Amino acid sequence: MASFVRAALALAFMTFATVSAFADEARGKIASIDPENYVLVLDGNRTFAIPEEFYVEDLEPGMTVVIQFEVVEGENVITDLEIGE
Repeated sequence: MASFVRAALALAFMTFATVSAFADEARGKIASIDPENYVLVLDGNRTFAIPEEFYVEDLEPGMTVVIQFEVVEGENVITDLEIGE
């Protein structure tokens, strides 16, 4: 019985750890973008760090975007970005 409880607790912990590793999602219009400092701000003043390998030259304020991101050391870091309609 004790081994069953330990196995159940281990499974619950692994499930929680896996879920917390998934990226979050944000949707909105670009309020501002600063490609030199790798920063994108959505309406509502939500700030995201842009990875250096992302090409953002075509992004402009007012565009609707869907952003996938992860929180890394307290900073929202973009992992994927799609232009919306």
